[in-house]
Parts: sequence; structure tokens; C-alpha cells
Amino acid sequence: MPPGLGSTLGAVEIGGVFSTLFFGILTMQVYNYYRDYLNDRGLLKAMVMGIWSIELVHTMLLWHTIYSLTVTFFGHPEQIFTPPETFYFTILCSSLITTAVQIFFANRIRVFSGRKLVPAISCIMSCLYFGGMLAALILLCVHRTLAVLETYRWLASTIFALTAVIDMLIAISMCYWLGRVRNSDFPKTRNIIDTLIMWCIESTVAKSGASVVQLILFLTRNDFLWLIFLLPKASLFSNSMLAALNGRNRIRSAGEDPASGHGPTFITFNSAADPTQSPRSRNVIIQMTRMTETHIDDGMDECVTESKTDRNSGVVSNSLTV
Repeated sequence: MPPGLGSTLGAVEIGGVFSTLFFGILTMQVYNYYRDYLNDRGLLKAMVMGIWSIELVHTMLLWHTIYSLTVTFFGHPEQIFTPPETFYFTILCSSLITTAVQIFFANRIRVFSGRKLVPAISCIMSCLYFGGMLAALILLCVHRTLAVLETYRWLASTIFALTAVIDMLIAISMCYWLGRVRNSDFPKTRNIIDTLIMWCIESTVAKSGASVVQLILFLTRNDFLWLIFLLPKASLFSNSMLAALNGRNRIRSAGEDPASGHGPTFITFNSAADPTQSPRSRNVIIQMTRMTETHIDDGMDECVTESKTDRNSGVVSNSLTV
């Protein structure tokens, strides 16, 4: 039995509505970002504007697709299986945004932990995801029908699953490093860590949950309900990135002392000066530093680093401020 309009054209319209709603929220977040973080690096500002611009193009292409399916091809519901070319470019924009945001969060792990293994794995998997999306788009452009995804179901399933795996890998790694410094005697430090962990979990549940539901619908149904989660996915990812950037002032204020006006709490990872030392022997400490100097940070290098050497222990301390 062929799928009805509700689970085909209706899915595209619902996905378009949610995508547009998230784009409006993103626009507000971008405005707040440029208002509150004028001192961020030019590279990060350019990245934010680039993502917003791609989101704008994504929204325009998506609504052109919806207009074509509902007005231009009115009375021809079978046209949903052969959507206009703008639909394919919509998927391309979504893939670009998803990959860029995943690499952004992978870089945060590198900056915060100083380790490169998990960020490297995440970046490689993100590139594989983007490559898989390009392969799927080429197949769609050549065959001019969404039915080709049934033939290459394994490719589409792998792509959808990769998104969830990457998000969970990044979240687990970030929560692990945050958890290592949570056991502190200072309540404000614990509050900061708890806030970061909660934000990490919430954003991961939203993004990974959407990817998992999308995969389940794709594998278990013969309609296009999975498009409800695919079409707004890019906006969901870009909003999570802007939420992380715009939340920095709130997190930093949690570590400030309003009465004294002193600066933020510093979360510190120590690594031995000897690079051959076992990771197990490297200590994790909480360094409570009060400073009046203003530090400028951004999302690409969210932690400002100061190297200090303990002459007694020969340990190099990297002070990382959130």
C-alpha cells in the first residue's frame, strides 16, 4: 500500500515548519552573540556568520521545495518521490552545518582536556558522515528519485547512525573530563561543572534523540516520516553551538564573587613536565585563583591557558578558565 499524503508531503511540511522555527531562534541567538561577545576572535565570528548564512540558504531552499510540491505540482502527489533540485541542495546545506558544529564541539574537548585522540576520532567520523551524505546526494541527483535510498538503504542507515554516535562520543568525553574536576571542596566550582555537564547532556539528548528516531523511522516505515527529523536537524545543531557560545557569561558569573568583584574560578588540569610520565600519575587539581585582569576567550579556544611551574614538584600547571 503506497504511503498517504500525511506521511509524505505532510512530513516535508512539518519538517519545514520546525526548521523555520529553529532558524528564527538561531537568528535571535546570533544577534545576542554579536551584542555580547564583541571581543571574540574574528575566526569564530566568521564561523557564526557563515553558519547563519548557510541556515538562511537552507531555509529558502526548503520553502522553495515545499512551494513546488504543494503549488507548482498541485494535484500530482507522486511528485514527492521526485522533488525539485532545491531539495537536494537543502540536504547539502544541512550536511555542511552538521559537520561544522560537530568539529566545533570536538575542538572544545581538545582545548579543555589537552588530549587529541577523541577529538581526532570525532573529526574523522564527521568527515566520513559528510562524505556519505555527498555520496547519497550524488545518487539522488543521478536517479532523480528518493526511491534510490531503498536500494542503498545501508548507506543511508550508516549516515544517520554516524550522527548519533559522534554526538554521544563527544558528550561522553566532555562529561568524563568535567567529572574529573567535579570532586572539589569549593561549591562554586561544583556548580560550574554541574551546569556544564547538564548543558552537555541536554544538547546531546536533543541531537542524538532526533538522529535515533530518524533512523528508526527510516528502517521501519515505507514513507517519509523520517524527514520530520532530518529537515530541522541542521537548525538544531547550529542552535546548540550558539547556546554554548552565548552561555559563557552565565557560566563565568557563577564563579565570581559579587561582593568582592573578583574574577572567575579557574578549573585546572595538571600534566607532568616529563612527557613520558604515565597519565595515571598526572594529578587533577582545582586551582582557586582570584584575579582582576580581564581575559578574553572564545568558543574555539574556550579555555584561556596560563602556564605555571611548581618549582618544588616540577609540575607544569595549565589554568583553564571557562
